[in-house]
Amino acid sequence: LAVYVGRSPCCVISLMVANSEWIVADTGITAEEYDAVLLYCHRTAGGPDILVVDDISVDERFALDMSSSGFLLPSCVGIPLRGERGSIIGSLCVLDRIARTWEMGQRSALLALGNQVAQTLFLKERIEATNIIASPHGAYADNALHETQGKGSCSVSATSKLAALDRSGDWNWWSDLKTPIPDTSGNVIGVAGIAIDISARKQMEEQLQQAQRMEGIGRLAGGIAHDFNNLLTAILGYSDLTLSALPPDASATTFVRNIRKAAERATGLTGQLLSFARKQEMETQVIALNDLIAELEAILRRVIGEHILLEVSLRADHSLIRINQGQFGQAMINLVANARDAMPGGGILTIDTLDVTVDECNPGTCNLAFGPYVLLTITDTGVGMSEAVQKRMYEPFFTTKERGKGTGIGLAACLTIVQQARGHIDVSSTENEGSVFRIYLPTTLDC
Repeated sequence: LAVYVGRSPCCVISLMVANSEWIVADTGITAEEYDAVLLYCHRTAGGPDILVVDDISVDERFALDMSSSGFLLPSCVGIPLRGERGSIIGSLCVLDRIARTWEMGQRSALLALGNQVAQTLFLKERIEATNIIASPHGAYADNALHETQGKGSCSVSATSKLAALDRSGDWNWWSDLKTPIPDTSGNVIGVAGIAIDISARKQMEEQLQQAQRMEGIGRLAGGIAHDFNNLLTAILGYSDLTLSALPPDASATTFVRNIRKAAERATGLTGQLLSFARKQEMETQVIALNDLIAELEAILRRVIGEHILLEVSLRADHSLIRINQGQFGQAMINLVANARDAMPGGGILTIDTLDVTVDECNPGTCNLAFGPYVLLTITDTGVGMSEAVQKRMYEPFFTTKERGKGTGIGLAACLTIVQQARGHIDVSSTENEGSVFRIYLPTTLDC
C-alpha cells in the first residue's frame, strides 16, 4: 500500500530492538541497496519529524554519510513509527531509484499510513501477549476481498468472531471496517481495514444475559422453595410425631432421625433459594465448625468420588463461629467440588482446622482484625491455577470449565459468605502442583 501511495518501487519497515535497527519487512529492495536503506532508516528513526529526501547527492544532511550505495536509492520519504508513549520504535521508508520531488499529498498519506503501521504493531504485540495459537489470517483476507467485491469505494463494516483462540480457551471478538483498494480499472486488488477488539464489550453483554437468566431462575426458585418448604414442614412434623410414638431403643428410631436431619438440611437449602430470590442476607447462628465438617464428611465423600482420597484433620480446640450453617455448608460443597474437578485422574483432598491468632499484618491476613480465628484449610493435589486465573477467580460468571458446565458463581458466593462472617480467604496455587484455600473465620464465645 505504501508503494502504491508513493508511486515508488521500494518500501521498507524497520524496528529498533535493543538499540539495533532491524528490517522486518521490505519490497523491491536488492542486496546491493541495503546499505542505503539502513542509512535512511537510521536517519528516520533519529526523528523527530518526517524525513524527505528528493536527491541525496545534493542533500547537505548526508554529506558525511555518502557512499556509492547512496546513489542507488537517491530519493526517500521516511516516517518515524512511534510507540504508545511517543518514543520512536522504528521507521517506514518509501524509496525510489531516481531523484524526484515528493508531493505534499503523498507525504500526508504516507504519514497517516505510518501511524496505521504503528497501531498494527501494537495490536500484534497485544495478540502475541495473549498467546494466540490459532488465527486464520489468510481466510480472513479472502473473506474481506469477497465482501468488498462490487462495493466500489464503499466501506464494509462487520462484527465477527475471528478464530483467535488463546491458551485459556477464550475466543476474541473483533469489529472491523474494510475498504476496497481498486486499481486504475476499478478492479479490487486489495483491502485496507481496521479491526477493534471488542471482546470486553461482548463479555459484558454475556454477563448481562447471564445475570438476567439468574434473575429469572431466582424468581422461579423462590416460588418452588415456598411450595417445597410446605412439604418439608409436613415431613418434619410427622417425623417428630413418629419419634414421640417410638420407644427410644426401637430400631426404627435411627431411621426416623436420619429422615428428620435430611429434612432439616433441605430446609436450609430452601432458605438459601429464598435468600437468593429475595437478595437478602440470611440469619446467622453460632455453630462449631468441627461439628459441621464432621456432619458434612459423608456428603463430601460422595461429592468427590472413590478416585480421590479425603483426609480430615479437625485440630481446632475453639471452633465456635457465627455464620449461616446452610450457606457455609453449601460453600464447603462448592470448594470440594472444584477440588474434585481439578483432580480428574485422582489425588488427595485434605481438610484441616486449626486455632490461630492474628496479631500482625501478613500477606494473607492484612484484611483481618487482630484476634482469635479458626483456620480452615482445603488442599488438593490437582492441576492448580495460573496467575491469570487467580486474578479473576472471584469474578462473578468467570469459569475455567467448559461452556455449559460451570456457572462461575461458586467461588464468588463462597467469598461473599466468608466476608459476611467477617472472615477472609487466602489462596495459593501453582500449576500442576495443586491449590490451597485458607479460610480465616473469627471465633466467638457466644452460645
